[in-house]
Amino acid sequence: MPLSFRPAAASETGPVREINEDAAYASGRLLVLADGVGGAAHGEVASSTTELVMRRIDQRQLEGGVLDVLAAAVLETRDVLETAARMGGGLDEMSTTLVAVLTDGAQIGLAHVGDSRAYLLGASGLQRLTRDHTWVQDLVDEGSITAEQAREHPYRSVVTRALDGKQHAEPDLAVVDAGPGDRLLVCSDGVSDYLDEDIIAAALAEGAVDTAAAALVARAIEAGTRDNVTAVVADVVDEPPEEPVPPVLVGAALDREH
Repeated sequence: MPLSFRPAAASETGPVREINEDAAYASGRLLVLADGVGGAAHGEVASSTTELVMRRIDQRQLEGGVLDVLAAAVLETRDVLETAARMGGGLDEMSTTLVAVLTDGAQIGLAHVGDSRAYLLGASGLQRLTRDHTWVQDLVDEGSITAEQAREHPYRSVVTRALDGKQHAEPDLAVVDAGPGDRLLVCSDGVSDYLDEDIIAAALAEGAVDTAAAALVARAIEAGTRDNVTAVVADVVDEPPEEPVPPVLVGAALDREH
């Protein structure tokens, strides 16, 4: 059966930040979210540039498997960021996370760098698809702290892998076992750092995809998020990905277009 996405997205700057450094794009075959790393200069440039380069996938005939396509696009993004970094003016300090989900109609692939997350809501409940590339996640994995302690750790946002103009960060790549009737979520840490997974699951199940995306953003703000808040929600449907679906832009990606 052919696979494609029916997406929606919502994004808010949040009550603390002055600008939105999250950038997201969603179409019938591609979901992209990039979150400019807090504390680094020009985070919105890094995230919107990453989103812009990654969305070129939608302008091309897909050749090879979904993971090969995603890996090549991440490499292209790294090259663009490295070129920008050589221009100076603080661009050498910018960095961003990335989550990208792609379907070629037969498979669904995932690429991930940083601490933005992807989830799958299916018949067996909510499944987290990504592992945070953070110092605190490393502590959890080695048993030094619990997952509950990690949520309150003062350094929970310190990423160990990001896309920038310096390090040659490699993405985690995986095939996602999903089919029609399942729902995907790609979100920034402004959502996942402030909402327990049972709350994420409940909000994600709320009605249509646009309702669910708005609910996730609203609940994160109600929970006291101090970050930008972005949620991309997509139903996996039994339709060819070539069917026209108007792409959705939010956050820094939308700001760039205006």
